[in-house]
Amino acid sequence: MARSPSPVGPTAATRARQRRVYSTILWWIFVGVFVYNAVVVGQFVFWIPAVGFALGAFATTRLALSARAPERFTPAPGAIAASRKGRPVTAPGQWVPPGGARPGTAQSGVLRAAAGRLSFETADGDTGFDVAITQIGLPTVPSFLRPQLDVELASGVHTIRLFPVWDLGATFVGPTVAQEWCLQLEAAGASGPA
Repeated sequence: MARSPSPVGPTAATRARQRRVYSTILWWIFVGVFVYNAVVVGQFVFWIPAVGFALGAFATTRLALSARAPERFTPAPGAIAASRKGRPVTAPGQWVPPGGARPGTAQSGVLRAAAGRLSFETADGDTGFDVAITQIGLPTVPSFLRPQLDVELASGVHTIRLFPVWDLGATFVGPTVAQEWCLQLEAAGASGPA
């Protein structure tokens, strides 16, 4: 039995943008705490995490303000079911194929849903998979600890990360984006998590 892809209230895209703003502010506050401690306490050791987290927060903020921000690719309500070959629903991501591959070996590319099919095309132009949505299993629900989309095919479980590994906002924003993909794929005929 398919779950409703879009609850009453703000759309997943709106919730993702809100969470991005909150997480960005929180990361900069976190950096500020280390800077404050380095200045007030006078301990040099506080500058090391302050600089490290500041670099991460800067890169994350820069990504959030760009046109390639992952939350900008959150499907609109009913978009996957309404997608056509000329109007696909796409999102940049990293694909980890089944068979014991480590997340560090992920291949960048584009996740695409169109005309009842789901595919992943790598940046090299290779097709990671291309399958009817009705032949897909969704073994897990994206969560804070696993902000990714797991797709079970005959060849095994394929993992698609919609956020770069270094993105500090991924654990806050990622579940919202990946859950919307999961819910809409389920509504389009994929078998959902048990």
